[in-house]
Amino acid sequence: MDPTLTSVAILSSGIFVVGMIGGYIPLFRNWGAVKLSLMVAFGGGALFAAALFLMLPEGWEHVEHGLPWAEVEPGFVVAASVTVGFFLMYLLENLALPHLGHEHEEHIGHSAAEHAGETTMERHVHQARGLSAFIALSMHTLIDGIALGTAVAGGESVAFGSLVFAAVIFHKIPAAFSLTSALKADDYRNSVALLYLAIFNLMVPVGALLAFQLLTNLPAWLLGAMLAFSAGTFIHVATSDLLPVIHRHYHGKVALTCAALVGLLSMAAFGWLGLGH
Repeated sequence: MDPTLTSVAILSSGIFVVGMIGGYIPLFRNWGAVKLSLMVAFGGGALFAAALFLMLPEGWEHVEHGLPWAEVEPGFVVAASVTVGFFLMYLLENLALPHLGHEHEEHIGHSAAEHAGETTMERHVHQARGLSAFIALSMHTLIDGIALGTAVAGGESVAFGSLVFAAVIFHKIPAAFSLTSALKADDYRNSVALLYLAIFNLMVPVGALLAFQLLTNLPAWLLGAMLAFSAGTFIHVATSDLLPVIHRHYHGKVALTCAALVGLLSMAAFGWLGLGH
């Protein structure tokens, strides 16, 4: 088997396993919202820095050395790719799936007993919200998988793909936690919630393997553009979905800010040391 394909399979399988563990926790035990928020903030900082200090420089290098048109500036190609990635995620959240993907945040810490007095119709409405969280988060996860596959296909070393893997995994745990919290709060049976969780986590291997197969034989500049595109999706997820958790808490903002800075500086240090190359 191609060693690079093996790396894609191992890294995406690792994310699947960790995501299953993260989603399993709220089904069988209570976990404080503070711990989850700290993880979300750390993941937001790590994801943001991975985009700026790892994926963008790698993408720029591929575009600069492989662009076949002398009259086209590499910077324009990279900037356009980042913009497309960013606004694709924006449109996905705000147009293609309006109002989906954020309801799950409201369910963390809620118990099924809170829905005990609901009518059958009201319960169906809440279950639809849990399903909407599943759809939106699964779309995010598929794109994360595509970003991981792109990083492994376009990176010059296994270390580069591993660092992108780390950035993805840091925010995949709270995403899986949030998904099953929403499903549990909306009275889904544990067996059904675990099935949705498995499908959600499978989106990473599917996206990674799909991206790897499609990108393996592409020109270097196009691989670079895809890395920049993936960086744009990471920037949107970090700034729109993860880092805003800091502003939603009246208490603990200093701890959350520090967690985000630790995540950011960790990835920035890897980029500065050149560990991703």
